[in-house]
Amino acid sequence: MKPSSLFFTLSVVSSTVFSAIAFAHGPDRGEHGPLAALKQLDLSANQRADVRQLVREARADSRDSKDDMRLLREQLRDTVQTSDWDADTVTALLSQQQTLMDSIALQKAITGQQIWALLTDAQQQQWLADMPEANEPRQRDHDRLLDKLNVSDAQREALEPLLSALDQQRQSLIQARQNWHSSERALIQQDSFDQSAWTAARAQSNAVILPQLQEQLHLRQQVWQQLSSEQQDQLAQMMRRHGDKGPRGRHHSTRRDGV
Repeated sequence: MKPSSLFFTLSVVSSTVFSAIAFAHGPDRGEHGPLAALKQLDLSANQRADVRQLVREARADSRDSKDDMRLLREQLRDTVQTSDWDADTVTALLSQQQTLMDSIALQKAITGQQIWALLTDAQQQQWLADMPEANEPRQRDHDRLLDKLNVSDAQREALEPLLSALDQQRQSLIQARQNWHSSERALIQQDSFDQSAWTAARAQSNAVILPQLQEQLHLRQQVWQQLSSEQQDQLAQMMRRHGDKGPRGRHHSTRRDGV
């Protein structure tokens, strides 16, 4: 399955933005994520039972927020696919989304520290060694996107600077997320979880990330405005097809369109 990454061009920030799995290395990637690395450890029967219970509880907590996250994503999508940019509405929606994600991330961080505390020193070091590195983001193929949408020369001239700005903004956002994950890992690798320190670090990171997310959405809205109604419909259909293939598809896609 090779879902188009056109979804990332104009779709809103997905539920995976700024989310953390048990060890805050980003979303679990099936057979290649943090939990897969954990499975490679020589855990005792008691350790395995405890880890399984902790992970089960963390996933249940995340599922409880699924409907709320979906509604917020839909509302943010509507702010992009509109003729008028409403900065106040976007700020309010991003704040609501971030509050919800902060709650999820906190629980997962607590779970990560609890799992860390279950391991011996040797197991901790092995888990770190086996942890997969984050993949470098692939370059977006702007020309392919614009060709698919059959844009005019005038549209291309207007869109290319916006898409380049989106690329630059995206790189800044990736760096901000990486900085957050580094800070959180340091907190998780402690004998006990310092929630006050986690909350302070999270707030500091949010102060950097939220304005970047708003700017990203504004750029996407400007891209949307450059398209004809037929092109907007075509792009919306591409985005829906991507959504139908499921959120995990982007981790396995080998083709990159758009941004």
